[in-house]
Amino acid sequence: MLGGTDSDQVRDICLDGSDILIVGQAGLGFPVSLDAIQPTFGGGVFDGFVTHLSNDGSTLSYSSFVGGANQDILGCAAYSGGLSVLGGWSFASDFPVT
Repeated sequence: MLGGTDSDQVRDICLDGSDILIVGQAGLGFPVSLDAIQPTFGGGVFDGFVTHLSNDGSTLSYSSFVGGANQDILGCAAYSGGLSVLGGWSFASDFPVT
């Protein structure tokens, strides 16, 4: 089971070969991995999240919040060759970008 202490919503599940990518919106307590690019909740109602599971779905390989101080939601699309693209929307003026 994937989730935290708040209401979390899966928006997309992308499958490509043995990769399982789950994205959506999450609140406090959502599980993140030690190497998460954003290990803590950014604020607002929800942050986006991205989670990668092992090919059998039993192990959390990677998980991170992705968001700023307002509501953020992510979606994904998987393409052949192992490419996944994340997209979504945000009301956060401090959404993390590079």
